[in-house]
Amino acid sequence: MGRLVKIEETVEVAHSRAALWPALSRTDWINRSVRLPAVRYEVEPLSEGGSKITARARMFGIPLAWRELPFEWTELEFHQVRRIFLRGPFESGVFGLRLREAKTGCAVEIFAHFVCKNFFGEFLAAKVIGPKTMRDMRKLVRHVGEHISGQQPTIMPNLPVAEVNGSSLNAGIRKLATDLKNDGPTSALVPQLRAFLADAPDVELSHIRPFAVARDWQADRWDVLRLFLHATRAGLLNLRWELLCPNCRATRMPRNASLANLAGTAHCDVCNIKFDAEFDKSVELKFSVHPSIRPCDEQTFCLVGPGARPHIASQVNLEPNEKREWRPPL
Repeated sequence: MGRLVKIEETVEVAHSRAALWPALSRTDWINRSVRLPAVRYEVEPLSEGGSKITARARMFGIPLAWRELPFEWTELEFHQVRRIFLRGPFESGVFGLRLREAKTGCAVEIFAHFVCKNFFGEFLAAKVIGPKTMRDMRKLVRHVGEHISGQQPTIMPNLPVAEVNGSSLNAGIRKLATDLKNDGPTSALVPQLRAFLADAPDVELSHIRPFAVARDWQADRWDVLRLFLHATRAGLLNLRWELLCPNCRATRMPRNASLANLAGTAHCDVCNIKFDAEFDKSVELKFSVHPSIRPCDEQTFCLVGPGARPHIASQVNLEPNEKREWRPPL
């Protein structure tokens, strides 16, 4: 077995674990913010259920491949992922964070534990990847705290924002305002939509949930939905119907602009299950920015972290015949 290199740091933030968890559980967003590379995932179904997931990426020009095990987490307390490397200078690694109550609010413990194959891996972990990760995560955690306090407009630092086509945006907004001129409550939201499309990070504009936006805007959910439907006609947004897996709540099926084209059954390759399209449980209407306004980022940086599964309070991995003591959240 190779040498273990542990990189750890603690950052205190003047907010509760409950306030920080919704942001710090978004592992896909975290990986974008700390500028990790996009990941290519290969999914192989297993006969006993579930799937084997192989991930590939390049970091500092070094090609890496690893087996991605399911995340472990307990809501408000911690999340971590173990990776078994198939290519590169590492044998394995465990990466994540813990949240514990502190006198000033919350102490966020960040950790990256590498098992290295050789001296080069030890050098990378201890002198390059580890320190960079701690610097970026320290900045990210503090930024999230400042965002919660109203001092930062974005939830995380360094989230990419693509250049906007100003003429297309202005033309679409004018058409939208004309279409809604007799709808006072909905037309009042047009300036917020314009700012959202112009300034929001790319990751926010590829899978837009109208009711979640309504909650953030503190607006009526049906007014926001009506606004988005009209914005689709005005060329500002695209809409699509998605069939969500009941386990991971994700979709990897082709987009459907028409509900009539949605399949009656589906298969989730990650969870390796088949399920029916139950309209009130598994069919969701989402929106994305129209490519004429700005590019839509569909890259994947993390497959299924805890932020993508808010319906699961705790998850643990067990090997065959393994025993572990596990305390679920209250």
